[in-house]
Amino acid sequence: NNYNSSHYTQPPALNTLPVPSQQFLLMRDLLLALSGVRGGSGGDARRRAEHVVTAAVRSSQAGGNIIGASLPRISDTHFLIDLDTADRSVANQVTQLLPVCESAVRVREFIKLHSRYEYGMVSHALCAALKKILREFDILIAQLEVTFNSGKLSLQKMVYLLQPSRVTLQLLERLCLRLKDIIGGSMLNALHTVMLEQGDMKSRELHHHLLMKASELETLSTWIFRGVLQDPYGEFMVVEDRTQTKETLEEDFNARYWDNRFTLCEKHIPTVLRSYATKALTAGKYLSVVLDCAGEISTVGVVNSSNDADYAHQQIRRLLDSADPTGTAPALILPTIRKLELSLEVADSSLSQAIHEAYLLSSRALLRILDARGLRSHMISLRRFFLLEHGDFFTQFMDTAEEELRREVKDVHLGRVQGLLQMAVQTSTLVNDPHKEDLSCSLASHNLIQHLHLIQSAGELNAEA
Repeated sequence: NNYNSSHYTQPPALNTLPVPSQQFLLMRDLLLALSGVRGGSGGDARRRAEHVVTAAVRSSQAGGNIIGASLPRISDTHFLIDLDTADRSVANQVTQLLPVCESAVRVREFIKLHSRYEYGMVSHALCAALKKILREFDILIAQLEVTFNSGKLSLQKMVYLLQPSRVTLQLLERLCLRLKDIIGGSMLNALHTVMLEQGDMKSRELHHHLLMKASELETLSTWIFRGVLQDPYGEFMVVEDRTQTKETLEEDFNARYWDNRFTLCEKHIPTVLRSYATKALTAGKYLSVVLDCAGEISTVGVVNSSNDADYAHQQIRRLLDSADPTGTAPALILPTIRKLELSLEVADSSLSQAIHEAYLLSSRALLRILDARGLRSHMISLRRFFLLEHGDFFTQFMDTAEEELRREVKDVHLGRVQGLLQMAVQTSTLVNDPHKEDLSCSLASHNLIQHLHLIQSAGELNAEA
């Protein structure tokens, strides 16, 4: 609120008022402070200090730079009471409530700061959980205000009724100070550490509740059960490199599409997921391949209705039917999306079991897709042609193409060599191979020694990576 100095009159000092009046004014300011209102009059710090109510209870804040913005620092909020202007017994009762006011204000400041866009989804989820807890506290303050307005609230009764909230607010305040300016997986790890530091069960349950709300379990569920990565803020433990495309495999068989398309970001791996992060990564990778084969399906996000899951099965079933027109292929079973939960135990067996089940089902789904696309028959053909299980075609090809292959590379007619290769296959034991038409040849731009050197160099690079 802005005040016109011409209409402002300085209120009388508290020590000039009777004790009931002092209690009334101080309780009013305490209720304002607990509600997050900056003093009874507003205005600048000097003006508030001149007012009788906010002279007894006032806040002092210093500016700080938080992610490029000038905002008040959470830890700089303090409430004081001037013992010279208030009755000593009244002041002692007010002093018991000042820590509650400070804790409430600091938690509110943390929520206001970390609800900003740049702090990410984890911070936003944590702030939403803190808001729900503060909503119950605000209801208590509203009830106290109703009692105060009816004239039935005393300062001693106010201290008694706020005592249970004091412990919770102090826990939240310490947590907010530990998590200040932390985002993503680092925030989850810090929150998990604070939870383990709690000695009593109620405090641990409170921090576990906040960890549950802040953890990206919904993102994890969508990833391991559908292979879809929903991470607009780039703070999930799985990172996608969109520059890696499967088309590069057609140009370079050594392309690291599978290894580099989806990777783990070490700094964003939560402590509770570190032991099975790799398995979760692989489960999502498998299903992302299934999605690439099946096309877009409406299973993005957590599926809450059976219709969405049925539609996903129908889409992939169409893919299988097109690859297996006889209809003899067994039905494909995709993992059912379900809500993940964290337990208070350090080794969360339920979450580990869910990830393991998703991994098994996703690997079966991928293998089923590959089988439907003829993986088994292609592997058999590779064994026949390149591992020379039936090597008679190669002997015939080398005999018939010897004269052509003795020429310089620039003089070799590739079409003629291809024709000799097909003729060798047609006159060999591989004449009935289903993939013989896919066999082709090309002229390398380097000799055998250079080719072996390139293979060795690629192996060394893979080992370093």
